[in-house]
Amino acid sequence: MDTEGRKRFRLIAGALIAAMLLCGVSETAVAGRIGLIDTKEPLAIFSSADDTSEVLGKAVSGAHVNILMREDGWVQILAGTVIGWIPEENLKETELTVEEAAKANREIMADLTGEEIAEVIFAAGEESTEGENAVGKENTVEKENTAEENEEGAFAAEGEDAGEISAAGEDTAEKAGAAGDEAAEEKNITKEEIAEGMPLEGVPAMNGGENVTGILQELPAEDAETGTPEGVEEIQPPEENMTEELLAAQAAELLLQQEAQRQAAELLLQQQEAQRQAAELLLQQEAQRQAAELLLQQQEAQRQAAELLLQQQEAQRQAEELLRQQQEETLRQSVLEAAGATEDDLYLLANIIYCEAGCESYDGKVAVGSVVMNRVKDAGYPNTIQEVVYDAGQFSPVRNGSLKRALKRSRADESCYQAALDALSGSRPVGECLYFRRVNGRSGLVLGHHVFY
Repeated sequence: MDTEGRKRFRLIAGALIAAMLLCGVSETAVAGRIGLIDTKEPLAIFSSADDTSEVLGKAVSGAHVNILMREDGWVQILAGTVIGWIPEENLKETELTVEEAAKANREIMADLTGEEIAEVIFAAGEESTEGENAVGKENTVEKENTAEENEEGAFAAEGEDAGEISAAGEDTAEKAGAAGDEAAEEKNITKEEIAEGMPLEGVPAMNGGENVTGILQELPAEDAETGTPEGVEEIQPPEENMTEELLAAQAAELLLQQEAQRQAAELLLQQQEAQRQAAELLLQQEAQRQAAELLLQQQEAQRQAAELLLQQQEAQRQAEELLRQQQEETLRQSVLEAAGATEDDLYLLANIIYCEAGCESYDGKVAVGSVVMNRVKDAGYPNTIQEVVYDAGQFSPVRNGSLKRALKRSRADESCYQAALDALSGSRPVGECLYFRRVNGRSGLVLGHHVFY
């Protein structure tokens, strides 16, 4: 057999061993639902419900498996002793019992080992035969028990992990292929003999006595104690007395893992909800802050508006005051001009009124100013306000110095000035009276504490 034939044999042998592992229903599994693998190509079994997770092995089309659970478009299955996940669309649920499913799987395995593999190997053997005939048309099969031991080793691996079984099968195939070149030296085997199903010398029977046609590889010798081909690690079969309690424990552990994942997801949702509520609270606080800031701005605008109003009112008051002062000044000037008096005369008259009647009523103040103006107009007295006020012995504030102090400090208030102007303009609440004094029983016009006569 040439290099290409050996390579094809190794690949098919490894695939055969993996297929025998992954097409089986566990006959010791807890009673449950059975599913049928529905796919054209071998279906990958993943370690979790995610097609990017680790591939634990592959299941052949038409194989029956135990259904453990479903989740989000994925199904957890038990194939042999492999527990993993496949897409839900690649599995059809059946009404078969575990025994019926196991029988169907054995038939699939028989088909794979008895027909499909034989055809592929036959093609490789034909090429090898033609090449060998070109150099001598000889073929020899040695070490009769090697193929049978390899078959037993392959079927013993049914309960092991798919990856380990495939590796062991490929390793065995590599060793078998290395010895294949020696086969052409001893015996010729024609294609017609292989086609007729003739048992090959040195090749053990498989599947109830039927040979796998066309397998002409020389395999390593057996170990004397273990019965395993030399250089190949012995693969221990799964314990036949695997109990339902062990499977139940595995299922319980899986459920615990799923519950832990559910709790972790729930905790994550709670944390996300807490973050959302915190963010919403921050938004509310920000809205409140903006509302408070807007209120402060409105209050500041109102304060500024009130201040502006006060300023406007103050400006109006000052304007009115200025107008009043202008009017008073105009009036005073006109009064002084009409009376032939000066500002000094008005200042002196207002202060003498303050000294004589500062505590009297407004009419009492005007009455004192009227007496001064009556004397200015009387022929028996001087004809100016200055001379009348300072006339010797006439007004006591002049004698006691209180007028001098009032003039120096400008004690006369607004009412005294207004009373002086009224007296200058001709107001005479006491008529033609030329004298006044404190009320002492003398007859005359009494105004407040004074009597005028």
